[in-house]
Amino acid sequence: MCTTAGMTATTIDGARCAASERRPSGGANAGSINYRYGKWGGGGSGGSTVEFRSRTYSTGDHDDNVVSYYYCWNPGNKRDHDGTDIVVACKP
Repeated sequence: MCTTAGMTATTIDGARCAASERRPSGGANAGSINYRYGKWGGGGSGGSTVEFRSRTYSTGDHDDNVVSYYYCWNPGNKRDHDGTDIVVACKP
């Protein structure tokens, strides 16, 4: 999953993924994760579940634009698919 998403796999404090809302506090390279979509909330730990989602949208004359993202969740997280949920680091 990491390579497919264009990221390098790393150990992130036992978590499977990191996102703006789920930021691991330890593990190899945890301090160098690029939170390119900003940081939100307290962070605290990485996520345990990764979800892939593609969306098709239209702009002007084109109806077939597809955007795909990987999202990072923990049990009980609100799954609103916003920028703070997009995976920015992962492990295999």
